[in-house]
Amino acid sequence: MKTTWYIALLNPVNLFMLLAALLAGLLAAWWLFPLGVLLWLVMMITVMREPALRLNQRVERRAPLSQRFQIPFDRLAKMQISLFNTLSGLNPSLRKDLQPVQQAFDRLIDEVYQLCQRMTPLENYYAVSSLTESGLADEMKQLADKINTTSDERVKKEYEDAMLSLQQRASKLKEAKATLERMDALMAGLANDLGAIMTDLIQLQATSRQEVQQKIPVLLETLQKESEQVRLFK
Repeated sequence: MKTTWYIALLNPVNLFMLLAALLAGLLAAWWLFPLGVLLWLVMMITVMREPALRLNQRVERRAPLSQRFQIPFDRLAKMQISLFNTLSGLNPSLRKDLQPVQQAFDRLIDEVYQLCQRMTPLENYYAVSSLTESGLADEMKQLADKINTTSDERVKKEYEDAMLSLQQRASKLKEAKATLERMDALMAGLANDLGAIMTDLIQLQATSRQEVQQKIPVLLETLQKESEQVRLFK
């Protein structure tokens, strides 16, 4: 993956500026070279701090998630990009007013991605273990029959221990299923809530700056609640 530094370095304008500084130092006056390099560094930093470039880098750094989480997360990530594009089209004053909302939105998407990553091992465990879920019930029924018909206490104890182990596996599988279903519900709820925020932001473009400023605390409070819900998810 190309870094922001690498992209800025290969920017044609920046390359031209560096070449111009070198030629000016060689052909005109030596002091033009350090001055040109200084200007080139300023241009490099400007490109590296470009919001669109930084957003693209954040998106590209995200490793793929499991299919269960990737599809709903992609929906949220598209909202993040849509929000960026929407705010980029506003006049500078409104864009500055809404910058805290964009930052809170970006933080929330990052937190959701981290949660999806944290839940991936559980999803992998359930995806593999659920294949034997029906087999567990049959196996426990067979063990129960053997426990009831066995007269040897030592053998019966071994069967009971095996039954306990199967019951623990079944319990963990049930807990994993419940947690993943709550995760699905959380992702669906986030998509609906963030979609409503996107609608509010689009409608704000047709209102006065004063109305926008009045709406911002409400939007930030909503995003904060969503973030807290994600952080506290277990």
